[in-house]
Order: sequence, then C-alpha cells, then structure tokens
Amino acid sequence: METPKVFTSEVVPVALVDDAQDKSPVEQKVAKKPSKEEEEEEFEQVEPQKKKDKVKETPERLERTIFVGNVSLNAMKNQKAFKALFSKFGAVESIRFRSIAFEKPLKAEHRKIGFISQKFHSERDFCHAYVVFKTKDCIETVIKELNGTLYEGKHLRIDSATADSGKVSRKKAVFVGNLKFDACEEDLWKLFEKCGQVTNVRIVRDSVTNLGKGFAYVEFKERACVPLALKLNESVINGRPIRVQKYEDPAKVQQKKASANSKLTTKEIHPALKRLKKKQVLKNKKSTSSSTASKTKPNKSKTKK
Repeated sequence: METPKVFTSEVVPVALVDDAQDKSPVEQKVAKKPSKEEEEEEFEQVEPQKKKDKVKETPERLERTIFVGNVSLNAMKNQKAFKALFSKFGAVESIRFRSIAFEKPLKAEHRKIGFISQKFHSERDFCHAYVVFKTKDCIETVIKELNGTLYEGKHLRIDSATADSGKVSRKKAVFVGNLKFDACEEDLWKLFEKCGQVTNVRIVRDSVTNLGKGFAYVEFKERACVPLALKLNESVINGRPIRVQKYEDPAKVQQKKASANSKLTTKEIHPALKRLKKKQVLKNKKSTSSSTASKTKPNKSKTKK
C-alpha cells in the first residue's frame, strides 16, 4: 500500500547535499569556504522546503470550510481525484483528513506515526475530511450539489464547518439504537434509502477511539419518510436487531427524565422502600406509646412517704 502524500517523509534539501564523497580528504580540507552571498543564495533554496507553520483556524477561514463525512480511505491514496470533486465549484486551498480509527487507541502525538505505518482499524475503512476553499461564495452550492453523493462506494455527508453537527430536524429524523460499536454510516444509508432521500446519517462516536457509541440519527429530506423508517424497527444490521424510534432532542429527554423522577408518587415507589417506611412508622408508634406509659405510672418514692 502506497504511503499517502499528506504525511510525506522529510525531504533532505538539495543544497545541503554535496559531492564530498567523491572528493579526497585533502580536497575536502582545501575546499573553499562559501562567501556570504553564496550562503544567502543557498539559504534561499533551502527555505521553501522547510515545514510550513500550522495554519490557525479563524472565523473567516471556517466560513469557507466544509465538513465531509464518511470518506473512503481510498481518497487519501488518490487525493488529486478527491480534490477534483470539489475544484469544479471553486479553488481549493487545502484538504485535511481526520477521525481515522487505528487498531489501538493512540494519543494525538502518536497518530501521525500510526498513519504512516498504516495501522488502521480493520473494521473501519472510512474517515472524515475538511476542505478549505479560497472563497466562501461556493460553500452553499457545494453542500447542495454534493451532499449524499456516492464516492468510492460511500455516501458523502457534507455540511458547513460552522454548522452545529448535533442539530437534527426533529420532524424529519429517526433515532437508531442497539448498533454495534464498529457499525458504519454506509450500512444505515443502504437500509434507510428505501424509505426516501436520506440527507444525513450521523453515528455518535467516541472522541478517542473514533468507534461508535451504539446509536445514530438518520435524517430525511421529507418528513413523510419517517413513518416508513419506523417500520424498519428490529431490522438486522451486522447480526444485531436495531431499534428505530422517533427522534427526540437529547436535552429534552434528559429534562423529562429529571422531572419524572422528582414527581414520583407512593404508587411508583419500590416495594422495598414501602416496607422500610412501614417499619419506621411502627418504630415511631412504639416509642410514643412507651413514653406515654412511663408518664402515667405513679412514682414509688412518693407513695412510701
């Protein structure tokens, strides 16, 4: 497998390589020391080959950046073809690949080494990418034209880099649960596209391992697709029956659970708690009855007198 061009090995500058090996030891000693002008000329040749400084993300740069999800790893091998897909809409400044799953969890500083050695996770053959254009004028057109496009056997999920990735249209989406941790977006695209045009498939993933957490959201272009999608409940993906439900905002679900717990009635209390309460009531009754009995008994010391 060919090493991707993104992480090229460091090139030795041409100006630093001389023909010292072809010279005799005497010739090497007598070699003329370069003048300042020659040194400056030599530095100018080496300078362009130095590693570029990391570009800082700015609000202006994010506005001309798109997020591309569910990208085949083959796109990293043939970056020219992948770039050409977007170049027809506008000049591309840069492309960077992210969210690559490795066979073992790696720290951020070790991921480049894992990439070069190609120690990818055997069950995940896709990643994400960020495409930066030179202007923001073409962003809306790119999203409209390329979102859902089939590229290298995978449906691309394209959105603006400034958009809220967690925002889902409640009336046009469904929740999918009980997925395997190594499930991929393409499995859900293929299952739900029979219900209508799918615009977004998002599997919620772990930020370190990039593996799924077992649930996802599928969004359609039309809300009429949702009832058809609900009929796919208990469909089998990778040997496991999935759970398909109407989409609800996760924040609202948590609020409902909290309010339900705070409004528990006696009928909803666990039987064990009921028994403990009864015992406590009986103890209180016994203590009160014993105290009243002690008050009613005559004082023996007074009667003797």
